[in-house]
Amino acid sequence: MRAVSNEEELVAAAVDAERIVVQGKITVGRSLRLMPGQRLAGGGDDATLVFAADVDGVGLTRDNEVAGLRIQVDPARRAVYNDTAIDDLGTIRLAGVTAAGQ
Repeated sequence: MRAVSNEEELVAAAVDAERIVVQGKITVGRSLRLMPGQRLAGGGDDATLVFAADVDGVGLTRDNEVAGLRIQVDPARRAVYNDTAIDDLGTIRLAGVTAAGQ
């Protein structure tokens, strides 16, 4: 488990952490693609990812989980999306996710 509280920590954790826990509100300048098997969770009621206006939010690949998190993107962008290059998504679990955007 790796707790993150800024974009730099979030991007680094996405490379190799099995479970990423978001602490507070993080502004993110690019899409976040979860690796197969990764889990992304909020670490409290204020856990929020706010993505830049010109990017999508969280990309899912295979056997991912997103829980207890607010994800905010531009209204024309996707808050959570799947990687269409992946043939088998396995099991995707979303729980307690609030999404603003598409």
